[in-house]
Amino acid sequence: MFFRRTQSVVIVSILLGAAIGTLLGELIRLGLPQGPVRELLTTQVSFGFGAITLNLIVVDVTLGLMVHFNLMSVIFIFLMIFLLKKL
Repeated sequence: MFFRRTQSVVIVSILLGAAIGTLLGELIRLGLPQGPVRELLTTQVSFGFGAITLNLIVVDVTLGLMVHFNLMSVIFIFLMIFLLKKL
């Protein structure tokens, strides 16, 4: 199967890999018993900025962005990049 690898396809693929990895990490967290393997696969690293509120009298605007990664997210991001290079 051949398709054009535009920037949007790459970005969507990476975001999809991160979402699938995060979902799988949460399922592992629910399914595995307490232990070092569970801790390794499900420990989250978060970065971003908290909520910023802008009061314009007529309307209040609140912006914020926080990104959470775990090991499964990173594995699936690299898997998606690998699959994109193979196609």
